Amino acid sequence: MGKKVKDVLYVYDRICTKTSKKNELISEYGKTDTAKVHKYTGELGKGFAKKQKDRARAYSDAHPYSDAARNSAKERRASSTAYTYAHTYEPTRQGGGEKVRAETRPLKLVLDRIINLFDTLEERGQADEWIAKQRAIARKRFYDHKNTILTALFVTLFAVLFLTVVYKVVFVVKTVNVTGTEKYTDSEVLAASGIVEGDTLYSFSRTDAENEIIFRCPYIRSAEITRTIPNTVSVAVDEDTEMYFADIWGDCLILSPSLRVLGKTDRGQARENGLVELVLPAVSSSVTGKNISFVSARDERFIRNILTEVSSSEMFAAGMLDKVDLSDEYAVAAQAEGKYLLKFGNESDSDLKLKMAYKTITSLQDENTSPARVDLTVVGEASVRFDMKLELD
Repeated sequence: MGKKVKDVLYVYDRICTKTSKKNELISEYGKTDTAKVHKYTGELGKGFAKKQKDRARAYSDAHPYSDAARNSAKERRASSTAYTYAHTYEPTRQGGGEKVRAETRPLKLVLDRIINLFDTLEERGQADEWIAKQRAIARKRFYDHKNTILTALFVTLFAVLFLTVVYKVVFVVKTVNVTGTEKYTDSEVLAASGIVEGDTLYSFSRTDAENEIIFRCPYIRSAEITRTIPNTVSVAVDEDTEMYFADIWGDCLILSPSLRVLGKTDRGQARENGLVELVLPAVSSSVTGKNISFVSARDERFIRNILTEVSSSEMFAAGMLDKVDLSDEYAVAAQAEGKYLLKFGNESDSDLKLKMAYKTITSLQDENTSPARVDLTVVGEASVRFDMKLELD
């Protein structure tokens, strides 16, 4: 038994099989030349082409969603005759009564329903065909979008996996360079930073590592960490210098030029290292690695101003100063060369007073004089009073 072949549908002015279309053409134009009819050539072909064009326009106008179809349906309904029907009845009354004519009702409703039924059947077929085409287009768009999305997801996944492998294998810390340190060894700085060889290059926070170095290594004033692809980390540090020492709450603390606490020492060792002793007013905080803070904001402002002038003076550069008393802002005093007691008064014109003190002490040293008290409270003047009993710390 032969295998049944399914009919193949073609799209002409409507969807049908080739055989049914051929029979339709022959029935309309005869059997003169079916080949030409199919190819739309010759006189029959021209006539059929014109008729097909008219049918296509009619099909477009009859589309269920077109304005022409809607207007045509409205005109058909409006042109239909509004037939009415009526009937009479005699209500049963005791005592009789007149015939009452019932209310007339439009027959148009019934006819419209019949007309609409046929219109609906015709339009439904056209609508089904149109909907089938739209669904086919929508399916094609859906599959196109689906393929695009799947491709994008695949590319993204591949990129993430590739970057992860590169990050874990290539960007591994193998070399760490430390520069700028004298007080600490490279291993001490690295231990303070928390960076370990074998870590990934971006597995740590630069800011956190820099802060840890400053906190754990008090002499380091600042630290800067840079990454060099693929596997190198550089740590550049800037160390503070020892300049002063002060007795605070029973501890002899080493201080930087900005009064940052660098560590602890003893008085004898500090003097041997050439540090200048400071006598300070009440201190509220003195934490290693942090600047000293004072109880009074006025005291802090005064001390920082006067120390700026002291550190830039000729006396300080020459190493003459032994001690500076800043406990009272109106009675600033200093000791120099182990035998001179300097009285500056308040902080006004401190730069001029320091210059006068330098000149005075230089001249006194040339004369190899005895211990003396030098009054510098008046700007531009120096009053020297020798005192053999003068005892300095």
